Amino acid sequence: SQKYCINPVFPAVEQMPGMEATRWKKQRLADVSKFMNFCGQVLDYDPAVPMLRDGNETLAERQRRLQNRSALGLPVTDFETTAPLDSLKEAVALFDRQAATRYFVHLSGMGVEAWDHAEPMQASQHPLRLCAKSVARLVCLTYFPEAPARQAVGDDVQYLR
Repeated sequence: SQKYCINPVFPAVEQMPGMEATRWKKQRLADVSKFMNFCGQVLDYDPAVPMLRDGNETLAERQRRLQNRSALGLPVTDFETTAPLDSLKEAVALFDRQAATRYFVHLSGMGVEAWDHAEPMQASQHPLRLCAKSVARLVCLTYFPEAPARQAVGDDVQYLR
């Protein structure tokens, strides 16, 4: 039986080339986990966080950037149009939402009822909880890779698969 045969085997693997082309900075977990609704419970290390735009972006520049994305057929969320102009908070919250979405999609592709594992790090007697925890960890490692310990917080770091 191919009950858990899915492609790709690793969640969000197709996102990695784009992530490798993105600028990343090491952040302290305590500083960014407060912006994470999903990965904040999964990570236990200082992550690299994507720098999606210049921190000096004006509201007009944001509107143009989002209009350009929309014109290309790329999704633009309500949060992106109304969120405060805090580039770190915005990047962390956006990638956290994307990680949660990938988690749910991946579990569904495995034939696992994702809503049974909405909070995978909580204790549960469910027989598939360890599987759900593993998928959550893989997704969060993909969207928030571990930054090298030798790097200082705020340093540019490379995306590491």
